[in-house]
Amino acid sequence: MIMIEFNTLPLFPIPTVILPGEVTALHLFEPRYLEMFADCEQEPKQEGDFVMVYSDGEQTDEVGCAVAITRVLNRNPDGSVDVLVEGRRRVRLETRYQLHSYDSARVERLHDATGDWDEALATRVYALHRQVLVLSTGDEPSDRFYESRESLAYAVAACSGFEPQAKRELLALEQEDQRLMVVRHQLERILPLLQSALPVWKDILSSYSLAVLPKEN
Repeated sequence: MIMIEFNTLPLFPIPTVILPGEVTALHLFEPRYLEMFADCEQEPKQEGDFVMVYSDGEQTDEVGCAVAITRVLNRNPDGSVDVLVEGRRRVRLETRYQLHSYDSARVERLHDATGDWDEALATRVYALHRQVLVLSTGDEPSDRFYESRESLAYAVAACSGFEPQAKRELLALEQEDQRLMVVRHQLERILPLLQSALPVWKDILSSYSLAVLPKEN
């Protein structure tokens, strides 16, 4: 039986999405979020310092990701700060509060309905992701990237350039197989685009190389 876990955490609504395990940089400059940052520094929380949740300015999603501040990159002369945060866990917003200049919410930690995933589906995602990375970077990823992952779908999506809408869909799903199907669909959409762009990119690089070759006297 899964126990329902609730916490009260600050909210950081933003028109982008972070997934559990993903690392991203944030530039905090609004006074309310600088206050939030200062409060988080004074009282770091194991379950996450605040919740990043997608918002377009009018509507805010019900499911977000609790994140932890892992590093302060810069404390700027204008008072703003640059930080690295890491996604920790999916949460559902239950009740919003105005305890400070920033919003907070009572949040419920979300658990997957099942911890298993389909091996054939995972293998397909693994193969597609390796193809995408080879085409986009020229490097083949180490198998260590895929090992000991609580969610293969989150790990692959975080480094594959998924748009916010696809990542929002992943956060809302409660089974790894469902997430892997979304990731497979996105990779199968991305891969032909990369394959069609590759000859053009090679032509550009070839033309550039010829242009910079020294002329013979």
